Amino acid sequence: MVLVLVQPVYAGVSVLYQVAMNDGMSVWTLVVYRTLFAAASTLLLALSTESRAEKLHLARVGGVARVAGMLFGICGAMVITFYKGAEIPMWPTNINLVHHHGSRHGMSVSGIAWAVGCCFASAVSLTSQANLGRRYPYPYTITALTNFTASGVSVAMALGVEKDSSQWRLRPDVKLLAVLYSGILASGVAATLITWCVKLKGEMFAAAFSPLVSIFAGIAGALLLDERLHLGSILGAVLIWCGVFMVIWAKGRETTEEVVVELPVVQDSTATSPPNPITDTLELSDMNTIDVDAVVVYDSAVSWPPDRIDTLERSVNL
Repeated sequence: MVLVLVQPVYAGVSVLYQVAMNDGMSVWTLVVYRTLFAAASTLLLALSTESRAEKLHLARVGGVARVAGMLFGICGAMVITFYKGAEIPMWPTNINLVHHHGSRHGMSVSGIAWAVGCCFASAVSLTSQANLGRRYPYPYTITALTNFTASGVSVAMALGVEKDSSQWRLRPDVKLLAVLYSGILASGVAATLITWCVKLKGEMFAAAFSPLVSIFAGIAGALLLDERLHLGSILGAVLIWCGVFMVIWAKGRETTEEVVVELPVVQDSTATSPPNPITDTLELSDMNTIDVDAVVVYDSAVSWPPDRIDTLERSVNL
């Protein structure tokens, strides 16, 4: 539910960006202020509350379904982007926040390359969050530090590109609304919620919901920017929803499958009682055989000391 709810926030960013830039705001200063507001808001949240990688399991039905769901979502987003088809009639809202009557810019090779690069960077970010979250379980601080780093990079780039001093002035208009909304809600609150979801369910599960932003952006554009919905948007939305439900189903199936965990046991012929998991330290020869999400409980029915037993095998439900 959280991953679905944050997607309209990002859809709102695309609408406000378009309105703000149409009003004359530079994209460089827009990004700078977005990251600065995001860093400030998440730092306050972090200070007040905080002073293993995914496996595909392609040999299982759940693993195959999860990969297929991701592909469905990607294909759906591509259909929405590159295929229009017949126009879908909608109820008129008579709302156009852009008030732009000129011709729109088409797609370019450089624009597509930048978009693909952003998607790749987002994927790397999700993977990094998954690994970092296990070692540093403070999502507010992680988001705040990320935004402070982004602020430094964007300020350096903007100062080198944007020479017009008027672009740095913020007034109570749509430009201020755009940077506040995108900074506090999108890069602050929504990013923190995604970090929490990555820690809870993994990066592939969180990434499966990202194509939903195309659906919400299309709806917002039709209602607020006087854009038209087309058949491609409907087909893409169907593919995206199918992909999301496939990933959810696969994740649920994987969590109920039985996994055999092998726990190497250090044999001690002088021992008269089983090891205490709290006070005794076991020297494990291969930590990679242990699933960090599994809990192995000693069974008192097992004889002790072990008689030529090299490993204890336990079936656990994750």
